[in-house]
Amino acid sequence: MSGWQRLPTELKLEVLSHYLHFSSDSVPVQKRLHDLAIPYMLSTKNHEFVTLSLEAYYKTNTFAMHIAELKTSNMISHPPAAYGHFIQHLEITVENCGIGRTLEDLLLTPRLGWRYLLTPTRWLNPHMNTFPQKITSYTGIDTEWQSYFPNLKHLKITVLVRDMMQEPWEIRCAGCDLPEQGVRKLGEFLEDTEMGITATRVEVEVKAMLVMPKGTEFKAVECKWGCLGRLKGQIEEMALRKK
Repeated sequence: MSGWQRLPTELKLEVLSHYLHFSSDSVPVQKRLHDLAIPYMLSTKNHEFVTLSLEAYYKTNTFAMHIAELKTSNMISHPPAAYGHFIQHLEITVENCGIGRTLEDLLLTPRLGWRYLLTPTRWLNPHMNTFPQKITSYTGIDTEWQSYFPNLKHLKITVLVRDMMQEPWEIRCAGCDLPEQGVRKLGEFLEDTEMGITATRVEVEVKAMLVMPKGTEFKAVECKWGCLGRLKGQIEEMALRKK
């Protein structure tokens, strides 16, 4: 270990990054792999080696994060907050981003993905929530996680939009089967929101979330007619770090 000790810290990080790079452009580190990698790095009793290994691991890899997953009861799953300042590459999938009649529907309804992604820039009136399940006040606690990742270089956000109301008289987009008016209203609601998580390079995908009859399975469909393009542009603008 004597030769290793003589190396400068930056070179040590470069060497460790080579061995601890598990993700690829198309496959980020999921929680399952993360839970296997961390004990491996902590197995040595050399404090400096552990510290540098953790830094290299979090700086080098792309990490996956999930919000409002339909299949689980967990509303949010993200890498440990204590190491968030090291993370430079993050991919977030936000399910269950419901179409509503008001901004309050989006941000004061349990289990909707919007609650964890968007922060309102105006006061929310609980009485304006038209959905049966309601939250009586907005606290902002659901978006606190965004402050854990202040140094992102690359952020990819996939938003899955779901028609929660299923109004039979709605005119639907031929490209994704979402209600056209509902999608337009979403664009208006997003004008009164902001995001705390930003990066120097941002990719956004917005797709329709078509839930199957079982209720726990769904298809993510890209709109062939581009009706979700405005939402994509709005989210990109909010997430792009201003110079």
